[in-house]
This record gives sequence, structure tokens and C-alpha cells, in this order.
Amino acid sequence: MLVGWVSLATWGVAAVAHGALLWDQGMTTGTIHGAYGNATASQNFADLATFSTAVDITRYNHYTTDSTTTPTTMTVRVYAGGATPGSLITSQSVAVAGITSLGTFGVFDVYQWSLDLTTIHLAQGSYWFGASYDAASGGGQVTLNGVASPGDGALAKFSGATFSNLASDGDQAFQLIGSPVPEPFTLGLAGMALLAAARRR
Repeated sequence: MLVGWVSLATWGVAAVAHGALLWDQGMTTGTIHGAYGNATASQNFADLATFSTAVDITRYNHYTTDSTTTPTTMTVRVYAGGATPGSLITSQSVAVAGITSLGTFGVFDVYQWSLDLTTIHLAQGSYWFGASYDAASGGGQVTLNGVASPGDGALAKFSGATFSNLASDGDQAFQLIGSPVPEPFTLGLAGMALLAAARRR
């Protein structure tokens, strides 16, 4: 699979179904800490992700102890980066595209909820991401210990849309999928390399 003439391997991201794995804070990146109620109108969470190039994000994988198909929608929010979440960049209420059982981690049965997004284009940099249940209550936002940088054992806690504090309850478990967006200069170099190869033939 090519992204703008540059292979995904060039950008150091793994090719997965529905695109490239742009940010991996999934279940294999740490050990399970716990699971916390996560509803859009009440308690919900966000955690930090950093990109070395611009990206188009098309899927959010949410990790939970909830195996049901209710609620059928979740709200995905993206905030500006910083020591704590900055201004809200985008918010989408999206249907759950699929639920996958991942097995038991510690004492928790964990499920991946896949959320297909309207493409979110972000410039290089750091952002806070969260997904919460569009229902009166929501179960089981999984958190992890021992996540590599920028994992810090904390996640941003919200009361509705209002940031409350950084909670020391582990790092939020989530993945972001889409495609890197090469800079025009890099695309030009790749195009010249392809042209040179064609001339050699």
C-alpha cells in the first residue's frame, strides 16, 4: 500500500486493515491497570498522542470491558496538545462499526470497539484524544501501566466537556488508524526517485 508515492514503511507505521496504525496505545503496549465508567455527559477521559508528520485519522479503536452493543454510538473528541488538554479541535458522534473480544487481561475481559470517523486531518504535533459512550452511563474505559513515552501513568479526566484534572489511573488504552500525509518536499523527492528509476529501465 502506498501513501502519496511513499510506502508506509518509509514513515515507520504499520499497515493494518482500514489504513496505517498511526498511534498504538493498545493492549500489547502495557499491563492492565483498571477500567472506569466513561460517559459523554459525565465522567470521560482523554490521553496524549504525538505525530512526527501530518496525519489523516479515519478510525479510533476504543478498549473497554463492555461487551454489549449498547450504546450504539460514541463521541470522539480531539483537543489541542499541551501539559493538559487545550481547546477542542473536533467532536464526532459515531456509530460503533464492530466489537472484537480480545480475551482476559488480569481479571478483566477486554473488547475492542472500532469507531469509523469522518477524516480528521491534523498537522504534525501532539493532541489529546478521547472516546466516550453516548448514554447515561458507560462502562470500562481500559487503562494501562507501563506505556512507553509519552505514557506517564496519567490521563485527562473530564466532567462532561469540562476538563477536571490529570488522574493517576494509568494511560488510556486506544489506537488511531489512518494515513500519514507526507510533506510536499518529501513527495517531490519520492517522485524524482521514481522518475530516475523509470529512466534507468
